[in-house]
Amino acid sequence: MDYFGGSLAKNTLSFKFVTQSFVLLILGVCVCTCTSQAAAQLRALERPRYDYVDLGPHMQPADANEVGVLVGNNSQSGRAFMHLNGTTSFLDLSEAFAVNNQGVILGRSESSFTSYDIRTGRYTAVGPASNVNRLSDINDHGWMTGFGGPPNAESDFAWLTRLRAPAEGHGTLPPMGIDLLFPKLNNLGQMTGVSYQEGGIGHEAAVNMPSTPNSLAAGFTKVSLGRFHGSAHNLPTAINDQGLVVGFSFVHASSNDRLAAWYFDMSGSKGYEPIGESLYAVIPLAASNSGEVVGAFSSGVGNNNTAHHAFTFSASKGFVDLSANGPPNVTLTRAHTVTASGIIAGISVDRSGRSRGFVLRPRRGAVPL
Repeated sequence: MDYFGGSLAKNTLSFKFVTQSFVLLILGVCVCTCTSQAAAQLRALERPRYDYVDLGPHMQPADANEVGVLVGNNSQSGRAFMHLNGTTSFLDLSEAFAVNNQGVILGRSESSFTSYDIRTGRYTAVGPASNVNRLSDINDHGWMTGFGGPPNAESDFAWLTRLRAPAEGHGTLPPMGIDLLFPKLNNLGQMTGVSYQEGGIGHEAAVNMPSTPNSLAAGFTKVSLGRFHGSAHNLPTAINDQGLVVGFSFVHASSNDRLAAWYFDMSGSKGYEPIGESLYAVIPLAASNSGEVVGAFSSGVGNNNTAHHAFTFSASKGFVDLSANGPPNVTLTRAHTVTASGIIAGISVDRSGRSRGFVLRPRRGAVPL
């Protein structure tokens, strides 16, 4: 599943390289044996700490909540699914983006953006009526975020809208006053994404901070996170409720350009901190409220000598390669979501090259999926 789309590269040629590299990593077009020293060091850290659950071929997990609901998409059938209490069921949605802790799934039907309430079994059309490319996230208070803009516009804008009771209908708010692509949202209403710089010369990581949590009454303040290692192109990919922002940047080095991952604790004073800094490309995709970060990485340079592996990271435990935590004939290539109890879901590849969905459950203390 392509989470970010081609519009990421619309302003600069160099950022097109970031997008292309990212898509190659995320689509997992190549799974080869990596013999680099960095990969050997990472494999030494691998520990079988999880029980592995196979979701089946073509299943692509997208998001999981803290009460045991996993949602995602089947790339072959073009239908969204829900996995709950060990049972997988398909939804009347063509795509599922996110699920909150109230049991509301945000997705898309053939004709509109749609929410599905697990408690009531009700589907409801939601979101802005026009000029919207995607709704990407929903928090526990019913706020949804996404991006869009007028046709042929030079850049898109972030949207924020509120899911209301069916009797009230649904309301659409004007787009935010700054350019934010691929926004993610936490339970305080803080929204993160890319902020274009004047003249299209770069992209800084930024967070929109509401003056009052989950309220637009007092407006928002844009907080720039600056640039990681001076990079002109910085893309946040997730934010948790403690203000931990994760993402990646395009970093130019003397030997090779690379995609460098980072985390930024907005409650602290350290600024940017690296994730897997010795690796060629690292893409964080989710951050839990316990501070665990998951995603995908590549340790080799070039598409023909690259192994794509899922990883987990925390500031206390460091970087761990998850690729060998499945059966012997399966490589875990991408981790898409993680819960505060440590449940991880993502995509693996078997020996035939077929993608499969997986869930990793910590052997103690996790809500079952």
